[in-house]
Amino acid sequence: MNLRWNNQEFVLEKKFLPHTFIALLVVHALGILGIVLAISWDTSGGLLWYLVGSFGVMYFFSGLGITAGYHRYFTHRGKGFELKSPIKVLFAIMGSLAWEQNLLHWVPMHWIHHANADKEGDPHSPIVGFGESGWERAKGFWWAHIGWLISPYVYPKAMINQFRASLLHQPVVMFQAKTHHLWAFGGVFLPAVIAYQFWGTQGFVLTLLNVGFLRIICVWNATWFINSGTHMWGERPNWLQDFSTNLFLFLFALGEAGHNNHHADPQNPFHGKGWQDPTGCVLRVLCNLGLATIEERRQTRDQISSGAM
Repeated sequence: MNLRWNNQEFVLEKKFLPHTFIALLVVHALGILGIVLAISWDTSGGLLWYLVGSFGVMYFFSGLGITAGYHRYFTHRGKGFELKSPIKVLFAIMGSLAWEQNLLHWVPMHWIHHANADKEGDPHSPIVGFGESGWERAKGFWWAHIGWLISPYVYPKAMINQFRASLLHQPVVMFQAKTHHLWAFGGVFLPAVIAYQFWGTQGFVLTLLNVGFLRIICVWNATWFINSGTHMWGERPNWLQDFSTNLFLFLFALGEAGHNNHHADPQNPFHGKGWQDPTGCVLRVLCNLGLATIEERRQTRDQISSGAM
């Protein structure tokens, strides 16, 4: 794939990352094992309710760390959008719970995506390089969903460093980069340790596998579907040069499925209205509590009709 950057032409090559492939395989296997054991083992005495409740809480918090924290604030924060310092730190930590690497890695790659959306240089387009047949579209979906993580394009180091430069001066970003693994592993083991106090080894194992690894792969696939599915199916109320779509029924992504709205106005922290955007609802609550400031943005006719704020 070719990339033009700083008036230079680069040929990007893919690099297979065996450690990433193994890690993704192991985490998915452990999550699936968790489902099997939860069905096979006795989960009476309140354990089942603990598993379901803690799974829901951890999914929401880690997912919100990606949507509100990593994506809408640290990546696309525009003029008029600000969070109080404790909320910034909290969102950064919550993002670590999702095991999607730290902000120093996540944010630059997303900036590169927006700079080259669905054209040469996009790190995970399901369109570029793929044909129109069912098989080609399936390959495009696989690439945008997970393939780009296993065999990513290698971008020029100078380009990555330039995108990363502004992040190096943000104290919250640097704090999260230094402590990322602490929060990531803590989010997996702490619920399991709590379960051990009440239900012993069985509670520990089931919580570790389901609230830990199964929850992580669910958050992963919700994030990945935005890269793949919402560039292939859905509505396009804002006609752009890329193929981003709105697919609001995919609520597992907490509002990120208003992807066409997002590409039309990346700095807008609201991707839809009401139930369409759970993350936006949280941000509105934070505004009402005085923990966030979001100035109303001017809207195009298409954004108003599509429900973007």
